Amino acid sequence: MTTVVLSDAAIRRRALTDLSSTMLVEAGAGSGKTSLMAGRVIAMMASGVHPKNIAAVSFTEKAASELLGRIMRMMEELEHGRVPRDLREAFPAEGPSADQKPIWRRLAPASTKSRARRSMASASG
Repeated sequence: MTTVVLSDAAIRRRALTDLSSTMLVEAGAGSGKTSLMAGRVIAMMASGVHPKNIAAVSFTEKAASELLGRIMRMMEELEHGRVPRDLREAFPAEGPSADQKPIWRRLAPASTKSRARRSMASASG
């Protein structure tokens, strides 16, 4: 059996772009798990996945609250035309790769934020 070890950047890029796979992220405190999960949720919603169909599991209500806050902050940055820092591993400054372009287009600032907020509101109601 061959074990493939990916770099941290490669793992983050995959988590943000391979939206058809279920992922389990295990890492130490302060390693960026919450930011990675928030970025993945943003990318999933931008690709048309309804929040009711996204399972983002954390250990505490405090962690879940932090996750929601980061998702909202990322949406704010997108609204202002900025790529959030935590999404830059997947979408570097020079722009997306050919595989990433469809996701990049869906992360259009105003439409993503308004669609995500509407989706989140309908999911909680």
